[in-house]
Amino acid sequence: MSKSHNNSHLALEQLGKIIHMLPRRNHLNVHSCCSMTLVPDSHFSQREDDLFTILYVTAGRGHALLNTSDENLVKGKFLFVSSEMPFHIASMKKSALSFIIMRFSLYDNQTLKPSNPITQSFSFAAIPGMVQRYSRLFQTALRHFSKDIPALHDMLCAATTAQIIGEMYGTLHFRKNNPKKRDERMVNAKMMLDNNPISTLTIEQLAIDMGLAPKYFSGLFKQNYGISPKKYFLKVKMNYAVFLLESTGKKIKEVSLMVGYPDQYSFSKQFKRAMGYCPSEVRKKRK
Repeated sequence: MSKSHNNSHLALEQLGKIIHMLPRRNHLNVHSCCSMTLVPDSHFSQREDDLFTILYVTAGRGHALLNTSDENLVKGKFLFVSSEMPFHIASMKKSALSFIIMRFSLYDNQTLKPSNPITQSFSFAAIPGMVQRYSRLFQTALRHFSKDIPALHDMLCAATTAQIIGEMYGTLHFRKNNPKKRDERMVNAKMMLDNNPISTLTIEQLAIDMGLAPKYFSGLFKQNYGISPKKYFLKVKMNYAVFLLESTGKKIKEVSLMVGYPDQYSFSKQFKRAMGYCPSEVRKKRK
């Protein structure tokens, strides 16, 4: 393998190779997942080997030495280090450093032998837009790895790790294609709203997931999309309601329950406010 690099373009290219192999041709095996704390002015080193490493900082401050580059580590930051790259983690003189560290490898689905699609070793670090979401994912992986049933922890931990890698790839892809455009946190927030029309997700909880005050979050979302997150989520829910009314035989009351309105009257009122017509008119058009 050629000399390693530490830049987002290379990371996006090489991480994409891993993404495109999962799960059809390769599968993940998590070898270790644990929580560590380095007391002030201490260090942890990993020699060159064939395992990939993901690290997520949960508290404190420190730095990572990767070949000739030095990456500052702060709470909420993740670090991805490819195979065949040694690294050195150290806490600050006056601050402990706590993190969750995972090490995994890839295996061919047919031969069950080790598989490594990358052609250049690389590393990258970032603070994601939705800090609390990443924190939960890493905590979930740690919890799964600690389960008493080996086969179960293998499956669940590998699935969570694959999700983390996928979201890391999404972060890199966004930053490449939107260097100075919309706020990445708001893009992630909009994606969460788009993908969860029948959830009980609240704007307040979404703001907390991103480490932002609800009022500041709402203002930032409107600045990026020209509409408040509350009104946007209402539109998402009602567009999904239209889909259900047009594509299924469900009654209006059933649809209202599905999108979070136990009262059909309240649903119809909100529907008309968002769409400009009543849900019963969708039925008439369908007929």
